[in-house]
Amino acid sequence: MSLKILGPVFVFSALFLFGCDQEKTVQASDSESLFAKSNQVRDQKSLDSLANDTLLLDTLTKDTTSTDSLENDSLKKDTLVLDSIINDTNFIDNLYCSAPALVVDESTLYMQELEGTPVEGILVPGVCGNGLLLSEGESTSLNILLKDSMPVGTVEFWFKPSENFFDGAPKTLLGNDESRVHFFVKDGELIFQKNHADIHYFVKGLLDLDSGWNLIAGQWGNDSLSLAVNGKIIASIPHSYGYVPSTRFSENSNRIVIGEKSSCCMEALSQYESMSTSGAFDQVRVSDKARYTVNLDKIVTFDSLDVKNVKDAQINFGLLSDSSFYATSQSSLNLGALVCLTASAYDNNTLMRSLYQFSIDTLPEGAVIDSAIFILSIDSWKQKRVSTDETFVIHKILSSWNEGTGTSSGCSELGTDRNSASINGVTAVERFYGTEWNEVGLGLNDSDASAKIYSSVVIPNYSKDQVVFTVTELVNEWVKNPSSNNGMLLRNLSETSGRFPNIPLFVSGNSANEDGQPVLKLYYHY
Repeated sequence: MSLKILGPVFVFSALFLFGCDQEKTVQASDSESLFAKSNQVRDQKSLDSLANDTLLLDTLTKDTTSTDSLENDSLKKDTLVLDSIINDTNFIDNLYCSAPALVVDESTLYMQELEGTPVEGILVPGVCGNGLLLSEGESTSLNILLKDSMPVGTVEFWFKPSENFFDGAPKTLLGNDESRVHFFVKDGELIFQKNHADIHYFVKGLLDLDSGWNLIAGQWGNDSLSLAVNGKIIASIPHSYGYVPSTRFSENSNRIVIGEKSSCCMEALSQYESMSTSGAFDQVRVSDKARYTVNLDKIVTFDSLDVKNVKDAQINFGLLSDSSFYATSQSSLNLGALVCLTASAYDNNTLMRSLYQFSIDTLPEGAVIDSAIFILSIDSWKQKRVSTDETFVIHKILSSWNEGTGTSSGCSELGTDRNSASINGVTAVERFYGTEWNEVGLGLNDSDASAKIYSSVVIPNYSKDQVVFTVTELVNEWVKNPSSNNGMLLRNLSETSGRFPNIPLFVSGNSANEDGQPVLKLYYHY
């Protein structure tokens, strides 16, 4: 028996034959069968006829000659996801729901109605039948597993915010863990992500939701990536890539989850913490077409820029007390060509800080910075007395300086090149040869460097991960006033006499390890 013989009968009758866990999902790769099923229901097919379909299916499934057909891949794709269907005829009622409720049609790949008894949250009146209300900390995993590539697609769902949804904290809505598709809100904006391996694409628009039910949709295809609310495109960018599932961890990484998002894969939007939600959801639909019309004349271009041509150096000076610094024999060394840099107290006679500067001249004119992150890679650690997690911070440098050419033989070597007219670089005393800082070591006095901390990161002891600083505010200041871009000062927040923690050594711009060199990643629109 072929799929064509079963047609919509098998798909529809399964609604009455099977039941299991908390969700109901329709999966339809055979569009003709699903469309026929939907039309049959909307024509109010009689219960007698449905009973006949059920008997037919029962006969077919007991016929051993049909075993091969029932295992046919096409049949599997055309059937309901049986392990996710609830034995609840509300699903049939839902297909009668009037517009604007979503319906199963020829382009529907998945439809989940959220009708069954939930493990977390409570059922409430929805747009069509029941909806699922989740409080902060509650979530549900859907039976929608986006494990196949989709050149064109739309993900839609209904959402009704709770009162505390607008409390200012970032909130997730719906998506998979690596943000291959993900909707969330932050800083008064609604965001739709569509990540690829190590590449982050997103669109975002003003968060303007009704107090009732809102239809939220993200789509890709037709040379754009778009975000829509209640049928209206609120943000769109040029985009020519389809959906690509994750293959890095497990197939389950591509499962759609409501109400919970790990900290993974949101750094392009400066979101590094996990998120919860607060509101009700109904009708999640995934389609193999772009359902919303995009006005190409009103597309906002979102883009990114990796700035890698860094100027960096280290300075060394003495620590007399917790806030008193002085020049030592190392303070006249130029360490502009070190292959590793650091910032920490080495001993009572040596405190180290590092300077970094990136040119952002290649940023398009009129660009608005959405997010800026400064990434350092840890090469190795220098073992000292204290094994603790350490906090590192970023300050704005307020005066110009030269990198210089003082050399070093490796990450653990400090070098011996004293500053000169030929080296002409930065030291703990000089900005460049012959011109001094106001204070030894760049005093945080708002003349050499700002007292303000622009970013901070806790680095776990002996971590070998990348270190990511969010520097959006600082970069926006440079964009507004380009002459103020004198770079960043990196220091250990705890510069304490007599306390010598283990020291991370960061790959510098002079290292042969090009992949580990410092990077300033800019995400912007215009």
